[in-house]
Amino acid sequence: MTEAQLLQGLVKISDYKDLLQSELFSRVEKFSNNFVSQNSELLSTYCRKWVLDPLHQWSRQWEYPFVLSEIEKYASVHSGRPIEILDAGSGITFFPYFLKQTINSAALTCCDTDAALPEMFKSHKRGDGH
Repeated sequence: MTEAQLLQGLVKISDYKDLLQSELFSRVEKFSNNFVSQNSELLSTYCRKWVLDPLHQWSRQWEYPFVLSEIEKYASVHSGRPIEILDAGSGITFFPYFLKQTINSAALTCCDTDAALPEMFKSHKRGDGH
């Protein structure tokens, strides 16, 4: 399976297993693992509301690479122009930082109703060493 072949809708188990062995998933997983490692103390509190490691939650293993591949396709068609991305209900995860690192023209806005997040965003590390 190539990155462009991530399917919408129902996915066969074989497609899912292929994704987990792909270079695309490896890139996403490496960044996610760094983010979780660098923010383990902060996330240990936050995970009481959700999960410590969202990438390894069952649905996110397909969702994050799929969204990334769709945004990369969009960016290639609109090369040179800024891309505005809204992460609604973002929580605090690695994914917006991974998108920004991967797609230079991306301008990301994260929003969530969790009142604790603004303080958490001030003290976390992005997963890319910053």
